[in-house]
Amino acid sequence: MNPAQEKQIFEELSALEHEQWLMWAKDILEKEDISEETRKRWEEYFVPYEVLPEGAKNLDRTFARKSLEVFKSFLEEK
Repeated sequence: MNPAQEKQIFEELSALEHEQWLMWAKDILEKEDISEETRKRWEEYFVPYEVLPEGAKNLDRTFARKSLEVFKSFLEEK
């Protein structure tokens, strides 16, 4: 995998991580008694990954980096 491919995959995994968080957060808001402060804070991030502020993207990137490392180690074994 070349660096451009790795960057593209990394960002796609980050977007997927955001999508997973978004589904989880909406589910929690429906089912649990969450404070209004938390609700409002979370809802600010109920947007597509591409328009998130960099700080929020970095949270998604933390988990995407872990996934990418698993994929890379698997590919190196082959």
